Amino acid sequence: MFVGETGVSASHHFLAPPQDPSFAFIEGDYVLEVFAKIVGDKRPKRLFSQNLTISRDVAISLQHPQAGLYFDWGADSARYLAHVETRGPEPEPEALLRALGALTPKSE
Repeated sequence: MFVGETGVSASHHFLAPPQDPSFAFIEGDYVLEVFAKIVGDKRPKRLFSQNLTISRDVAISLQHPQAGLYFDWGADSARYLAHVETRGPEPEPEALLRALGALTPKSE
C-alpha cells in the first residue's frame, strides 16, 4: 500500500476471531497499537498508540449478544470515548421472505 503526503483516513472495525465466539471485552484499560512494515526494514515500525478505557457500565452493556463497542473522539476531553450500540436480532431469511409474500409456508 502506498501512503502519500496527505495520509490515509479510514474507519476501522476490529472483530472477534470466528474461532473464538466467547471473546469479550471486559472492564479495564487497553492499549491499541498500529504497526507497519516498511519496505526494506527488517522490523515493523509502531505508527500509533492509543490508550482506551472500558468502564464498568460499558462492560455490562456489552453482555447483550447484539451489542457492539465503539470509540469516538471526544474533542473536549481529547481522548476516545467508549459507547455501546445494540442492534435487534437479524430476521430469519425464510420469515423475511414470507413477510414479503415471496415464500409460502411449508405444508406439514
